[in-house]
Parts: sequence; C-alpha cells; structure tokens
Amino acid sequence: MNRVDKIIIAADRDAAGEALAEEIARRVGRAKCWKLELPAEVNDVTDLLRTSGSEAVVSAVEAAEPFPLSGIYSATDYAPELSEIYEKGVGSGMSTGIPTLDELFTIAEGQLSVITGLPSSGKSEFVDQLMINLAKNHSWKFAIASFENPPKIHLAKLLEKAVGKPFFEGSRARMTRSEVSEGMKFINDHFVFIESKDGTMPTVSLLIDKAKQACLRLGCRGLVIDPYNMLDMDTEREHVAISKMLSEVTSYCKSSGMHCFFVAHPAKMRPRDDGTYPIVGGQHVSSSSAWHAKADLGITVHRGDMGVEIHCWKCRFKWIGSQGMVRLAYDVPTGRYYDSEMAEKSVKKEALSAPPHWMDDWE
Repeated sequence: MNRVDKIIIAADRDAAGEALAEEIARRVGRAKCWKLELPAEVNDVTDLLRTSGSEAVVSAVEAAEPFPLSGIYSATDYAPELSEIYEKGVGSGMSTGIPTLDELFTIAEGQLSVITGLPSSGKSEFVDQLMINLAKNHSWKFAIASFENPPKIHLAKLLEKAVGKPFFEGSRARMTRSEVSEGMKFINDHFVFIESKDGTMPTVSLLIDKAKQACLRLGCRGLVIDPYNMLDMDTEREHVAISKMLSEVTSYCKSSGMHCFFVAHPAKMRPRDDGTYPIVGGQHVSSSSAWHAKADLGITVHRGDMGVEIHCWKCRFKWIGSQGMVRLAYDVPTGRYYDSEMAEKSVKKEALSAPPHWMDDWE
C-alpha cells in the first residue's frame, strides 16, 4: 500500500459498505483514498456495469472524489459562511448592558476574556455585573467556579446587582424578603455553581468537564473561573502549565460557543513614588505572557481618581471592540456598575423615592 499514491474505494451504498469504506480509509490513510460516487439507482459497481455498461464505470472512476480529510477543509467549505457575512456583515457581540462600555467592547460567544487588576479593584464585582446584564438582556446562563466567594456570599452579591438594593443591613434600606425571593428565581434560572465540596483543588480539565455538562443539560453560554491560581497545576513549570490551561479553555470555548471570563491576579506591583500604583495589563498577569497572547478580550479594572476605569488592553477582533478606556460609576451598597449618565439618574430616582423595581431598572 505504501507504493500506491491513489486508492479508489468502490464500496456498496448500504450501511455495511459505508462502514467498510471508512475502515479501509482509516487503515491506509484518508489522504490517498478516493471514493466512487455511484448513481442513486444502483447499489454497487456490478449493478452499474450491468445497467449502464463499462463506459459508465470508467466515467465513475474518473469522477471519483477524494475522501474528506479529518480536520482539514478547503476554502469552498466555508463559502456559505463567507456569503452570509458578505450579505449581513459580521455584526458585533452582545451588549454589556452598560452603554458607555459597549462603545469600548461587547461580548461574543466562543471567546476567552481575561479580567485583571490590582487586589480589591473590583474585578469579580465587574464580572458579576456583566453576567447579570447578559442574563437579563440576552437570557444567557452561566456556570460559575468562584473559589474565593462561597456560594452563599456570591448569591448575596448577585442579588444586590439584580434587585438594586443591599442584601445586608446598612446605611440604605435593604431588600425585602419578597424581593429576595423574586431575585432568587431569576438567579436560579440563569446561574449554576461549580464547587469542590471535598476541599480538593480542581484542575482545568475537571472544570471544562463540568462546563460541558452545564452546557448540554442547562444551556449555559458563559463560564466564569475566578481566580486561576486556585486551580491545581504544575507550579514548577507554571508558565508552561498556564499556556496549556489557556489553550484548553480557548479550544473548549470555540467548540462549544461558550464565553469564558477568566479572572487573573497580576504579579505583585510596587507603588510609585507618590504612593499610586500603575495600571496593570496583560503582560503583568502573574507567571506567564500567555495571558496576553491567548486572550480574545483583555480587560483591566482599575480604581482611578475620577471613578472606576475599565481598560481594554486587547481586542482580537475589531468587530467586538477596540483598545481604550472608559470610566464607570460604582455604587458601593449594591455593587452595581453604571455609566455616568445612568448613575446620575439612579441618584435622582433614589432621592425622590424608594429604589426602582429590580426588573424595571434595566432600561
């Protein structure tokens, strides 16, 4: 077989014949196999010879088509998709639910977002806000692996963003029992939690397996891993382990259409002479440059003098967004992020009356 450059397989048209053709191609190599395409009215080459003669057999042999190669496609295989974007355009990702932020970036299926920032800068709160907005506005469901937030505490934070009132007692009127109940229905419909209750550190492979289950059973379209350093990996060759981990997550996102938000802490930063800290980016994320290289969307949450700064340091596709920075307002009692205009409206509403109903406050 090694001396033969081309093998034409003329199997029967039934299931057994198809299985035989596949097995021959597997053994001798699909790259050198061609398949005889028979007319619909005949079952095998003998039928073709009997009904149409030898010239028909010769024509069929000359017209044999190469076996499709696994994982290798020609440009014409993508022609329908190309035609669609020619007619309709590429479009954009899903709205973040914050108009000012949408001018910077949107959220697309099948991509990896890396969220970083200095400690206590609000990275996790920001991801929570994106999740709530995507769930409310686009019916996205999420699987959450949040290792630093016990589920009961995380639920309280999500409820605050959904209801628009504090969960705990404080300076502002907290949400009522009925609002907790109503908010929990929304949270329960859109969020599930991945938790290792035996105390062991999960691997990224385990998380991907859980995400697959959540996708298939529940229709989850988003995965949150917060933070990465709680995963079990090879610390002796950490940069290699991180690169491999991100490749696995990226591959899964593309194959499943899920969007993964990966929260990653930066390496320890030294303050400037004036006591302030520099704005971190993808190259500052701990232990590996792969964070910058493999992210589709790279975001930094930074506390600035004029509000919370959201920096986009990488956007792989221009139809998703661009590099730049926007400032958002942050409401401490509810953990909500707003653009400046929405924050002003919220303050005015609260000054005049009780906080708005949680489902009406998303206009």
